Amino acid sequence: MCGGARDGVDACNMVVRAGETFRVGQISVRVMETPCHTTGHVLYRVGGGVAGGAGGGALFSGDCLFTAGCGRFFEGSASEMFTNFIQFRRLPPDTLVFPGHEYTISNLKFAAFVDPENSAVSEKLVWARAQRQSAGGSRPTVPSTLAEEYTYNPFLRCGERSIRQRLASVKECQLSVEDLNAAPNKSGSNSSSGGGGGDSKKHDSPDESADPLLPVSGGKTSASGGSGGGGGGATGLALIASNIRVLAELRRLRNADVHIPPGGNDDE
Repeated sequence: MCGGARDGVDACNMVVRAGETFRVGQISVRVMETPCHTTGHVLYRVGGGVAGGAGGGALFSGDCLFTAGCGRFFEGSASEMFTNFIQFRRLPPDTLVFPGHEYTISNLKFAAFVDPENSAVSEKLVWARAQRQSAGGSRPTVPSTLAEEYTYNPFLRCGERSIRQRLASVKECQLSVEDLNAAPNKSGSNSSSGGGGGDSKKHDSPDESADPLLPVSGGKTSASGGSGGGGGGATGLALIASNIRVLAELRRLRNADVHIPPGGNDDE
């Protein structure tokens, strides 16, 4: 039984840490540390190379990345989740994503709320419903790929103008002033509950021109969709982390509309 060094997994007899590799028979498995959902949360990557290479392999993403969504911030911060997302940019776009839960339909309903003009969201939702209602029994909606996630997962698209503008238009009426004014954790690694660590600090500075997660540079649009201050640099990245936090809070508030059974999947 494998488990992250800082997560206290029951019955764990093989403690693993960020960057380590172990084998299951002939299969090589690499450990990625992604604190946020829990302080010591880890992912397992099987096969695959680096970004730009062929064959992305499989990413068992646990409670960090779901199809069209991400995990709750139980023990960490939005800044930590943002740092986790940056790690995914180093993986090939054809990497298969196997999340720990199948929340695809409810996540896509939320994606349609915050990104209503995105045809990739509506098309994926139609497909997912067909999968879950197929004749002869429900079919799975996983895996997806990282490339697909960047087209419909709002948490990976926080730098897109449509997402920023949507947040600017709805957050005042749905979130408290305290929520809106809460400063993001600008360290990008440590939450108030002591998360972070691993190899999260080793990543290169993001290329803001190439990723829908990151803000538009050039100074015309802020990360929340308004006019004024530039989207680039450390300030822009902190605002993107803040937007991830706002998205997560909106997702929590709308759980009555997009219900997720505790510990289960989201069959309609």
